Amino acid sequence: MEKKITPYSRVQEYPDEFEVLNGILMCKWCNKAVNYIETKTIKDHISGKKHLKLKLSENPKRQSQLSNFISSNVNQETIEDFIQMMAQNNIPYEKVDSMR
Repeated sequence: MEKKITPYSRVQEYPDEFEVLNGILMCKWCNKAVNYIETKTIKDHISGKKHLKLKLSENPKRQSQLSNFISSNVNQETIEDFIQMMAQNNIPYEKVDSMR
């Protein structure tokens, strides 16, 4: 029986690299959504130059405007749709800051 792969199972495999935000696998260091289904995608991301540089700096990017957006009184479904749209289009969440 195959083990079902979920964003949460990927966090268990790579606890220092990823976290789950509203069901989306997020890189702690790059603040970017990463496709959790393919192992190759995960390995390519964590061996990428940007990821390694940020990890070596030991200063992970954190969501600023996105966190504010999520904690505001906006409808939960709207937030989930927005996050899903950003993840599907490979848009880093720090770009929310430039949308002001």
